[in-house]
Amino acid sequence: MGNIFLHHDYYYFNIYYIIDNTMKICYLANGKKEAIFIQRWANYFAKKHDVSVISYHGAEGFDKSVKIYYIPISGKSKIGKSLGFLNFIIKSRKIIKKINPDIIHAHYLTNYGFAASLINHHPFIASVYGSDVFVNPKQSILMKFVVKRTLKKADILVPTAEFTEKYLVEKFDLPKDKIKRISWGTDLKIFHRGYKKEVKRLKKSMKIKKGSPIVISNRSMAPIYQIEKIIESIPYVVKKYPNAIFIFLRGSGSLEYEKKLKLLTKKLNVEKNTRFISRLILPKEMAIFLNASDISISMVKSDQFAHSIMESMICNTIPIVSNIEVYEQYLKDSVNAFFVNPNPKQISEKIIFSLENLKLKKQFYNINKKIIKENENWDKNIKNIEELYKILLN
Repeated sequence: MGNIFLHHDYYYFNIYYIIDNTMKICYLANGKKEAIFIQRWANYFAKKHDVSVISYHGAEGFDKSVKIYYIPISGKSKIGKSLGFLNFIIKSRKIIKKINPDIIHAHYLTNYGFAASLINHHPFIASVYGSDVFVNPKQSILMKFVVKRTLKKADILVPTAEFTEKYLVEKFDLPKDKIKRISWGTDLKIFHRGYKKEVKRLKKSMKIKKGSPIVISNRSMAPIYQIEKIIESIPYVVKKYPNAIFIFLRGSGSLEYEKKLKLLTKKLNVEKNTRFISRLILPKEMAIFLNASDISISMVKSDQFAHSIMESMICNTIPIVSNIEVYEQYLKDSVNAFFVNPNPKQISEKIIFSLENLKLKKQFYNINKKIIKENENWDKNIKNIEELYKILLN
């Protein structure tokens, strides 16, 4: 780990851990049910460690053994929200002082990471998500300050993608030994090729005719994912494939954005070619949706290597993704995915080419299955997180 500990005086010889190998882990993170990885981590570690979650988003889907501290932020105006966030920090500091965790692990730099930086309890790990370093610092001077402070105060930064690791070093002048890239991993017991009976039932329930090609957007309905660009490509596709179906999942996105997308499908006269799923999809359901689809598509503006893409890779779809460097970690254009600029005409061309060459599904799947199994297995990667915690304590 190099000299990452030298600038802090907060470390102590942890008798509690040495005696029984039990850690006190405290997560500052989104506790809502759509933040499934927080639930997975907390529930996994709670089987053998003392785990707490402090959140202002909610607290759903956690095992009873996880201690939950939900501190809602009630303000609606900017000032109200700022005061609410300050209240969250004050109350969180009191909770942390009381439980005295061995590890603080905050998720997303500009909210929970920043809160942890102000609470100033160490060791402190910050998980980097992508937009918090690629997008947020460019929004305002304040956001730039928030990100820089959090990056400075954290003892270890944990991105999931190689590109993000490199970006942190080059753009924020951070030492390499402060960054430990660990991917969260994909649950291979859930995400795999198969689910034939379930796929058949799903298509019937969605009134999708046999033989209809299916394209799925398995990203949340939020402007950063540029789903309107995908919808604008549909008229070009249906000229060649009039029975093509496009599935859009709201996920953790907004109802307001979904309404705009539905109006756009009406304006373009492609309503009959679209299916909107206006609720959160559970992991097994997601695996069934992906197995039902021929193509998965993601036109995000900025990203780490998204787990939604990994899940589509292992579930036998042809991935079509934004032409951004982060995806080059595992994907090569025309080898195991298609890269495209978020232009409706170009998107449609890649979709049409993929549907004309569906034999590529098997070719891409064979490559992608190996990549995910070797690098993105949840059962293996969670142990890397645990090992990081142990290294910090010792």
